[in-house]
Amino acid sequence: RSLSGEIDGGDKAYADWDSLPVATTRPETIIGDVAVAVNANDTRYQRMIGRFAVNPITGRKIPIIADAAVSTEFGTGAVKITPAHDANDFEMAKRHDLPLSARIFTDSATTRSDDESVVP
Repeated sequence: RSLSGEIDGGDKAYADWDSLPVATTRPETIIGDVAVAVNANDTRYQRMIGRFAVNPITGRKIPIIADAAVSTEFGTGAVKITPAHDANDFEMAKRHDLPLSARIFTDSATTRSDDESVVP
């Protein structure tokens, strides 16, 4: 399954940055994503590195990072990072000083709707 998330270009409008396709076989983990990773050598995404994607389920802004572990030949070349779900994602999150888990629930067990959900 492929999902596209909106790109936040900051103070500039980037018409060609409307979306960043991320293929996944585990869409149920999207709520816990803390970043999207691309390979720095992938010309399709170089201008997006350092910007933010908008998580299509939570609406949270998550960083677009560059990591050599991302294959430019596999899938869309963009990988969602869910550290609490996958060991490789956990290691990548540590390398980039990302939150190691996303707090998706409030103390009363309702889904958070604010940016605090990515606080480790």
